[in-house]
Amino acid sequence: MTDSDELKKLDDWWLKQEHQSHHYDKYGVPISLGQYVALFEDRDYRRVAWTDLGAVQISTVWLGIDHNFGQTGSPVIFETMIFGLLADLDLTDRTQWRYSTLEEAQSGHEQVVAEVQKQIDKMLKESE
Repeated sequence: MTDSDELKKLDDWWLKQEHQSHHYDKYGVPISLGQYVALFEDRDYRRVAWTDLGAVQISTVWLGIDHNFGQTGSPVIFETMIFGLLADLDLTDRTQWRYSTLEEAQSGHEQVVAEVQKQIDKMLKESE
């Protein structure tokens, strides 16, 4: 039996256990630990969206692990974060958002980009 066969057996056993899966693909389908590892290694699969606004970058990614931490509701498997020069942005100390679905993550990314761009434009106008 190969290592791949052993991993498949372990994955099958893991998914049959009575506990809820903590790993999900981009579409919210429960997956095994082995499937999660394989998907997570694919950078293109992990990235949902990336926007570079010069001094500020906005990234939305698939996490694959439920960040709802056992709370009721849908698994939380996506995250948007802002990186870069944040000191002058009014984000009410919020630089991270999390989502349950790919559609929410894509929409949330666009909303964050629009808000950050609006604030950058305002700062540039005020500095004229």
